Formats: sequence, C-alpha cells, structure tokens
Amino acid sequence: MVTTTAGQVAQLLARQRDGDASARDELFALLYDDLRRVAASALRSERRDHTAVPTALVHEVYLRLVDVPLTARDRRSFLALAGLAMRRALVDSARRRRLRRDARTSDPAGQAAADDFDPLRLEVALDKLERLDPELSELVHLRFLAGASVEEVAELLGVSAPTVKRRWRVARAWLKLELEGNA
Repeated sequence: MVTTTAGQVAQLLARQRDGDASARDELFALLYDDLRRVAASALRSERRDHTAVPTALVHEVYLRLVDVPLTARDRRSFLALAGLAMRRALVDSARRRRLRRDARTSDPAGQAAADDFDPLRLEVALDKLERLDPELSELVHLRFLAGASVEEVAELLGVSAPTVKRRWRVARAWLKLELEGNA
C-alpha cells in the first residue's frame, strides 16, 4: 500500500493548505490506487446488492473533499480522512435506500430486520469507538475501511505487528458486541 514517498504526499498537502488548487488534484492522482483499495475495502462491508464500485466511490469522495480544506498532514491521515469520507458517503447512500424502502413497504421494521448489514448501526458503533478509544478507532479505520494489512498498519502506527493483531482482535470483538446490542 505504501507506493509513494512520504515527502511527496506531505509536500502536496502543504501546497493545498497554502491555496494551491492543483495540489489536491495531484494528490488524488498520486494516491489514486491507494484510494481505490480503500474504496474496495469499504465496499466489501456493504450489502451484497449494493451497486457502487470502487471507482465511483473514489470520485464521490473527491467531490466531497474538493472544496474542503484538508487538515491531513501525511499519507496516513489523508487516507484515514478519505476513508471517513467514504464511510459517510456509504451511510448517506444507506439512509437514502432506507427512506425509499420505507416509502414502498408497509413494514419497514420487518424489512430492516431482514437486511444482512446495517451501515447506519456501524456508523454509530464506530463513532462510539472513536470517543472511547481513538487509537483503536484509527486501527479499525486503517484495517477495515482503508484495507491496510497488519504490516502496513504496524508501520503507519509505529507499533509491532503482534500489537496490531491483538488490538484488531479487541476491536472486532467490541464491534461485534456493539452491533449485536450486547456491549
């Protein structure tokens, strides 16, 4: 996943903060493959009948971030920011689907119970995890939403791979309990 130098990304982020409009385009072009991997990872957690593709999700994120000053300082924080924007885009899409479904069906609660995955509940759980343990939340964003490997996360966070594996098990267990309503 690490295909660019840290200096290139940091320089482009600094240029865009200084008002260079072309820097954002260069940044997206430079990290496009990484962004597609993040998008593919995010889409794997979506319902089976979801119609989005990674390219469309990357483009949606670009449109969401094009007029927003980026606060990211490095590649890791930029990909985390992009992953968060992807998550928000998918949650917005889920809300629109739910509104359309609720308008069509007389039993929206029964239909919702039949869904395989509810991204809105995941959104709430991830927000709660962010408040409880920001470091664990960052690990979840990198592993689950950005699709980073254990080794990549270890490098990005400056910890050992066994630490990442341990923390990943804790995060998955916590999310499972939270999503099942047993936390």
